Amino acid sequence: MNGFDAYRAGGHHAVHGWMQAGLLDFLTAIDQHQKEMGVDGAVAEIGVHHGRLFIALHLLLSDGERSAAFDIFDSQELNIDQSGFGDRGVFEQNLRLHAPRTADRALIVPGDSMELTGAGVLERLGTRVRLFSVDGGHWADIVCHDLHTAADSLSPGGVIIADDVFNQSWPDVCVGFLRFLSERPEFAPFAVGYNKVLVARAEDAPAFLELIAARSAELGDRSKRQELDGHPVHVIGMPKPRPVLGNAPKPAPRRRWLGLKAR
Repeated sequence: MNGFDAYRAGGHHAVHGWMQAGLLDFLTAIDQHQKEMGVDGAVAEIGVHHGRLFIALHLLLSDGERSAAFDIFDSQELNIDQSGFGDRGVFEQNLRLHAPRTADRALIVPGDSMELTGAGVLERLGTRVRLFSVDGGHWADIVCHDLHTAADSLSPGGVIIADDVFNQSWPDVCVGFLRFLSERPEFAPFAVGYNKVLVARAEDAPAFLELIAARSAELGDRSKRQELDGHPVHVIGMPKPRPVLGNAPKPAPRRRWLGLKAR
């Protein structure tokens, strides 16, 4: 069992965060597809918290690839929406625990993501990014800015993983996400689920959509085809329906035998 499989099988439970484990099955499919298509580059995340998703991305690295973690970490005065409580020491400890052989390939960059640009990402990494998670600030302006940063540094065939777009606790994230789509029509969403929206260049999105649909069917995942802002998307990780009052099973009728009540 390699490092990623061990982390997916249960290692992630030891890392505090909000990533839903079902996402990892689909990230594996995307990673394999990228490698088959010759897509290379770094992996990165804005807003790593304690590293729960970042470590999974890092464990997908091929030889020669690097990762980058962007976070305000201990500068919590910059955390204006109070969306988490990053700790660089805890993050580095988790990374060394779950990726002991490759932890030194992670570039850790503290600071305000509003001062980060795609050009800055490229300058630091020396390469484009094939998997870029955006989970920073939750105000519309910050979300839109961070998505532009990811888009401007994305590899051909790369994927952006946008967090909390439909999380009711952070309604402004959806505003920033839709603003990004309107400003960058060359990008399109292709999957929604596990509290994420997956985005690629418009010419790559159809292939990724079919990949996600096939993986969903393979896993027996509850899913369906929908639209998001005019784009076809595959919705994954749908919860099982709960019976409502009108559909609840009716109690068995009371019966009597020989004048005695059934017990």
